[in-house]
Formats: sequence, C-alpha cells, structure tokens
Amino acid sequence: VAIHPDKETIQPKSNRPAEFSDLFNGGPLFLPALGISVLMGLAVMGGFLLLIIPGFIVLLIWWPCYLLVIDGKSSVMDSFGLARTITEGNLGPTFLMWLVSGIALIGLCACCVGFLFAAPLIMLLPVVAYLMMSGQIPPQPDTSFQKRMV
Repeated sequence: VAIHPDKETIQPKSNRPAEFSDLFNGGPLFLPALGISVLMGLAVMGGFLLLIIPGFIVLLIWWPCYLLVIDGKSSVMDSFGLARTITEGNLGPTFLMWLVSGIALIGLCACCVGFLFAAPLIMLLPVVAYLMMSGQIPPQPDTSFQKRMV
C-alpha cells in the first residue's frame, strides 16, 4: 500500500481521478521495493555499527535508491550507483533536507502541533528533492535580483 503514494507522487496520472483500487496497484513493485529496503537497512545498520557516522554517510549518499526503483529508472542493484551519481554534488542540500525533516518530526512527536499540515509536507520533501536532483523538475530560477533591478 505504501508503494503507490510514492509512485503517484513521482508519476501522476493527470486525466484520471484516483480510485480506491489504485492503492493496490503497486503489486509488481513489491519485491523490488522489499529488496531495496532490506539492502538499504543492512547497509545503514552496518554503517551505524561502525561508529554511527558511516551510517549517516550511507543515508546521505543512497537515500534515493527506493525512489529510483519505484520510478522505474533502475533495477535494485543499479539504483545504488545511480543514487550516488544523483547525490554526488548535492550532499549539503541533502543533509539540510534530512536535518529539517528530522527536526520537524521531533517537533511533531513532542507536541503534535500542526500534524495535519506538517506531516504531508515532510513526506513530500524527499520525493520533490529526488525529482529536482534527478533533473525531472527543473530548478526554479532566482528572480529576486531581477525584481530589484527594475
């Protein structure tokens, strides 16, 4: 069930209303998603066993693996190399994204303030970052300088 929302976020169907049965259309992606989840879990766990910092490095480099498999851009094993290519020049923004998400989730767990508004945004943040880093969404131009010049 969790595969479909991510797939719909990455590849929306524009001319068709959503139906309840759409929640269960991720069946063919179940085994690849399970495989990538197990491999990522083992890699991150191994990294955390090596004094925590390597675990965070693995997370920063390989976080788009699941989305690459769901998006159909690569197979399970190829997604690790492609994820490294995507995140290669984006480690700073990736760290900032996960830091902001973590702080927001801690705040949500502590106070439950704004849960209905903040949780969907936190869940969409990695998907939108993946789409921008992989070039599927062009970065927005900075028009603030142009507005000041006029």
